Amino acid sequence: MPPALDIGASAENIPCPDKEFDLVTSIDMMKHIPQSIRMKVLREFIGVARHAVIIIAPQDTAENKQVEEMVLKYENNRFLIEHRQHILDDFNALKKIRLLSDKY
Repeated sequence: MPPALDIGASAENIPCPDKEFDLVTSIDMMKHIPQSIRMKVLREFIGVARHAVIIIAPQDTAENKQVEEMVLKYENNRFLIEHRQHILDDFNALKKIRLLSDKY
């Protein structure tokens, strides 16, 4: 099995052919992508993935917001501030992304 590939490029325009990778993973990245381009990034992931796209990200829940607010009281964490700016993903909205993969 070849090693994993770490690409330094814009997620909006991954410089690889369609279906280049068996699996595309996004770990704690989507929350830092402005909502205005999030769907474009997801389409790009779907385009370069042969079999699956796995997205791991905190969800827009009351519990998550409460914990992040507690942390921000003690630490000016730029990543958590970005969560507020770019809005976390709603799990129900992400489930609809599954339908996108059938179109690409």
